[in-house]
Amino acid sequence: MRTGGSPYRGRGGQWAFVGHRVSGFLVFLFLLLHIVDVSLVRWPAVYDEVHRLYGNVLLRAFAVGLLFALLFHALNGLGKTVALYRYPNEDHGPAARETLLDLWSRWAAWLDKYVKNPQPVTKPAPAANGATRGGGGR
Repeated sequence: MRTGGSPYRGRGGQWAFVGHRVSGFLVFLFLLLHIVDVSLVRWPAVYDEVHRLYGNVLLRAFAVGLLFALLFHALNGLGKTVALYRYPNEDHGPAARETLLDLWSRWAAWLDKYVKNPQPVTKPAPAANGATRGGGGR
């Protein structure tokens, strides 16, 4: 039994795991919402009212955030590196020449590593003694 605090220390791997779980849950809720949305086609007045609600600026911003969550979830699930870069004195996106060059070089390196020269996906080798992952006890 462990005593003296949490085993999680807030390192990158833990936050990637948490982000993957949260983004997966948000994608699941998005799919459920769309199942309900499509089922409202039987009642045109309700369907139109719901779609008027979707036009709300707040919900559109949420949809954009959800697209980023979906992209994060997909790339993280495939084992790709996902990162968010914030540059000093750049509020609404990169504008300085140095910032743009840095961002483009990071994108080029990512594309070179994961798209142009991807590493093959390997499955873990089976245990030498035939033991199963769960311990193999009888």
